[in-house]
Amino acid sequence: VVGSEMCIRDRLCCAFVTAMNFATWGVNCSYGIFLSFYLKNDVFPKATPTDYALIGGLIVFLTLILIPYSAVLLIKFGYRVTASIGIIIQLAGYIGASFSTTIGQLYVTQGILIGISYGFIFGANSIVLPSWFLKKRALANGISHFGNGLGGVVFTLAINKLIIETGDQKWALRVLAIVSLVICTVAMLLVKIRIPQNSSFKEPNNLSLIHI
Repeated sequence: VVGSEMCIRDRLCCAFVTAMNFATWGVNCSYGIFLSFYLKNDVFPKATPTDYALIGGLIVFLTLILIPYSAVLLIKFGYRVTASIGIIIQLAGYIGASFSTTIGQLYVTQGILIGISYGFIFGANSIVLPSWFLKKRALANGISHFGNGLGGVVFTLAINKLIIETGDQKWALRVLAIVSLVICTVAMLLVKIRIPQNSSFKEPNNLSLIHI
């Protein structure tokens, strides 16, 4: 019975991480739609194609450089606090981008804030699957990244449709903010982390821990 229960939990955790990838990196895959709209409509005066390219690059740069630092937050505050920080910053980034009127504001919101948020979210999720999958870890990670590709397809089509229907990027960004907030929050609350009893990793109130 215990083995069956653990088998169900590991698959569920894989599904939750996949959902968070869908609502983060999958969302970011729709940046190409925004890029095309920004370039064609001169949304931000004095902005150059290089500016928009740098914003997209900032997201990837900050995501990757902050993942190791998120480990410090994981040890000090636990999984849910670390993931929650990322989710809140992601919300602020997309909502802020929807109200941006200058390229400088877009750098801060859709570039820096989104990049920071992904660093914390991905960093937090990096401990979930390894804690559950000992023999099929590579397969589980591969499945979780399916969310990236699926999100890229779904959000690219949805964002393109929203921009066409509304005539600008503002509501498309707000929809991304709301959808990503809901999906990431629900998945984060349902994730459980399986750790050894003597591990240095702690979670306040042990809400997301299963000790082995």
